[in-house]
Amino acid sequence: MKIFDIDNKEKFNFSCIYLWTNLINNKKYVGQAQNFYGRMQDYFSGQENDRVIGKAILKYGIENFEITILEKEIALDSLNECEQYWMDYYQCFVPNGYNVCHIAGNTLGY
Repeated sequence: MKIFDIDNKEKFNFSCIYLWTNLINNKKYVGQAQNFYGRMQDYFSGQENDRVIGKAILKYGIENFEITILEKEIALDSLNECEQYWMDYYQCFVPNGYNVCHIAGNTLGY
């Protein structure tokens, strides 16, 4: 789906693991959200522009990214574990992807 499809606060108000895919170079980013709608609003409004994924969205255009929900309605205490699984699965770490840190839920050293 495209970010423009996430247009209903009630429908998209859930915790999840999501995947951004750059449709031009196929680089990926795995992220987690306690509230998916709110998290996508952060991207849409440019609040994430200082992060690697945000800079890529600015460079390539948000219309050239696809969003996939990998897991939905996850217990909040399981988000890091689930995110780690998908980060390892896709091996989406810089320079092959947009995840800077190799440990989910951790931006230590970034």
